[in-house]
Amino acid sequence: MNSHPSQAEFIMAHFRQHPNQELAYDDWTDELSSRYRELTGKRAYHVRSIARRLYAEGILQKIKNGVYVYDPDAPAEPRAKSKRKLSSGRPKIYNEPIYKLFKESLFAFYLLGLKKDNDIIIEFYKEILDVCRKYERVM
Repeated sequence: MNSHPSQAEFIMAHFRQHPNQELAYDDWTDELSSRYRELTGKRAYHVRSIARRLYAEGILQKIKNGVYVYDPDAPAEPRAKSKRKLSSGRPKIYNEPIYKLFKESLFAFYLLGLKKDNDIIIEFYKEILDVCRKYERVM
């Protein structure tokens, strides 16, 4: 059984051969892809994304877009995760005071519809308020 290095190991071997040198994608991706194919007989996929992952894991340092450096003396510190997603996975508006104001306004329009005895307005606002209540139960 042939045990070949993974693509990430292969890329890291290249960076270890060139420590503290700024290496741009264009300088090494084609060369490494062809050498990986010669060694394993397989095509190297997602070479750039592997470099980005090594950067996210703190192994490589990013100088600028597409340029990375391997510093053997630097400790590998993973980058902080992005805080784009909320823990609830729902839009932030449901946790803010503006949502309360929105819901109170809807209820006021619902009551106005009742006063004017307009069934279309009443049904419309009833449906919107039902959706709001449904999301409140999930929160």
